Amino acid sequence: MDQQVAQSKLMRLPEVLERFPIGKSTWWKGVADGRFPAPIKCGRISLWRETDILNLITELEGAMKMLPPDVERLMEELPQEVIDAKLGVKDGERASEE
Repeated sequence: MDQQVAQSKLMRLPEVLERFPIGKSTWWKGVADGRFPAPIKCGRISLWRETDILNLITELEGAMKMLPPDVERLMEELPQEVIDAKLGVKDGERASEE
């Protein structure tokens, strides 16, 4: 039953970004690039299936587990500016700064 409810739930962007904490511009760039799920349009409102967002998170978590342990340690040592540049995040775009 819970899975059926999750499949039918639609989320607006603020709720998506609570679960996937990146900036709005970064999210929309990822949608345009095909890295993130496309929205369902309802008039002018953009909605995402909760299952699509959960699948994205699960997929990224799986990819992180496949990395050698050294990579995670090295990533923790990288300056935030380097990580942002690789992810395509511009200054002031991080979710914590919005």
